[in-house]
Amino acid sequence: MNTSRCFRADADQRSFWRPRKFVEARDNDPARANEALAYIRTLYAVEQEIADGKLVGEAAVSVRRTRAGPIVKRFGDWLESEHRTALPKSPFGQAVAYARNQWPTLGRYLDDARFTIDNNVAERALRPLAIGRKNWLFVAGGGGLRTVAVPMSLCASAKRHAINPWAYLTDLLDQLASKPADVLHLLPDAWAKGHLPAAS
Repeated sequence: MNTSRCFRADADQRSFWRPRKFVEARDNDPARANEALAYIRTLYAVEQEIADGKLVGEAAVSVRRTRAGPIVKRFGDWLESEHRTALPKSPFGQAVAYARNQWPTLGRYLDDARFTIDNNVAERALRPLAIGRKNWLFVAGGGGLRTVAVPMSLCASAKRHAINPWAYLTDLLDQLASKPADVLHLLPDAWAKGHLPAAS
């Protein structure tokens, strides 16, 4: 199986693993559903060790490659094998088929410490948009969501870089008022370097 891109592993409807699908399959096929969940739990245990050890960069990648890499391979092989015997319309068969269909998104996190095992951070950043969506439909006319999307995206990026969104947007608007020729230094990651104390 190709493992070239990141995967999504939260319990959200759009997640890669969709643990809930395997949890639901336990009523239909408890042994195999629990085996799938055991693979997923093992991968998260490796990530927890990395977090507990405060490993970053190449140290995190090294642990992922040596500890999680073989588990990812075994899980992929197991999904291929189970796909041949699972009833396609059964809850377990549907969980396996979904995981196999999403498999190309798995694996990039093994080779790049910037990536996480799942997309939970992104999901949490998008949650305020989802909650406010109906409220913003009429902000500044019919295209309200587009009007709100840019500042919300900037706020989410600011939070991602440990920046106070209010301070960032205030400074951003002040600087944009002078119409600078180059605005790259105003992007949240670059702005943080010039305004936040360096990590020790």
